[in-house]
Amino acid sequence: MRRGRMDRIDRAKQFLPFDAMKGLQEALRAEEERMSRVERRELGEEDAAHISRILGILGKGDFVKAVFFRAGRYVSAEGKITRFDPVRRFLEVEGERIPFDDIGELERP
Repeated sequence: MRRGRMDRIDRAKQFLPFDAMKGLQEALRAEEERMSRVERRELGEEDAAHISRILGILGKGDFVKAVFFRAGRYVSAEGKITRFDPVRRFLEVEGERIPFDDIGELERP
């Protein structure tokens, strides 16, 4: 009886998904990642001044929405500032450390 059970399990294995081109999905994802990267855009004087003004009035516990450059793309974070360090020039929003120089947009709702 035990032998018959193993045979069924072995037979079932033949129906498991098979990756005939091992690594193809990972290579496609890596290529998609590479192709979706963007160049960091330079801030205009007006945008830089706006961000600087907001950074001047922010502090720990304030709520913000930031769009920032990270690893070849722009991402956003929204929430309370959990850490604010004007000397080291970064803020942390919900655990996401954001250097001041990487900020592209900043709002204080």
